[in-house]
Amino acid sequence: GRGNTKDISFTVPRGQMEQTKQIIEENLDLLGAQGVRVSADVSKVSIVGAGMQSNPGVASKMFEALYEANININMISTSEIKISVLIDEKDSTRAVNVIHEAFLA
Repeated sequence: GRGNTKDISFTVPRGQMEQTKQIIEENLDLLGAQGVRVSADVSKVSIVGAGMQSNPGVASKMFEALYEANININMISTSEIKISVLIDEKDSTRAVNVIHEAFLA
């Protein structure tokens, strides 16, 4: 956040993007929000597995693979069994390939 404001980010399926934006815009006052910004040219790439919790370095391996491929991470989301990154859509196929290679090597 900046000053007394906070940014909230989330993803929705592309087919629900405009409807979601409209609902938020209609409820800006109720939410105490200043505005809404939408990005359609991004992709979410995730690695998922129950064993991630007990295997340190999984996130590091994923991030390093993307870094070495010169793929910028716009946002990171983690849970006990999943790591997701938001990247430019143009890089999505390449990102999946380099992450796959990193974990099979």
